[in-house]
Amino acid sequence: EKLESIHYFGTGQRQAIPRELWPALAFDFNTGTARGAGFSYSFVVIEETRSESGAGELLASLVAWLRRRQSKASDEPKKLLQEAAKKEFATAFRVRIFNDAYKEVYGRSRGRPAHS
Repeated sequence: EKLESIHYFGTGQRQAIPRELWPALAFDFNTGTARGAGFSYSFVVIEETRSESGAGELLASLVAWLRRRQSKASDEPKKLLQEAAKKEFATAFRVRIFNDAYKEVYGRSRGRPAHS
């Protein structure tokens, strides 16, 4: 998830650009500007938004979810689990965190879980 924000000229304060405007804006990364839909923004900064506590909570939730799935059907392929997790966790889903959770639960980072 990305956060586009602007700088209030002369104040040092930043304001997030409303998410609904993103598709209508043309970003020029060389000049740090964005224009479109009747708006013009200067001093645009694009940075990744991450909450370490949110990532930790998502990892814990994914691990618990994978353990529940594992107890019901231990031989589900990783791709199937990943698609199911995308549906279950919707916008919170992150591939990297899913991969970490998968490795923690199944003890491997790729492929079909070993039969037990």
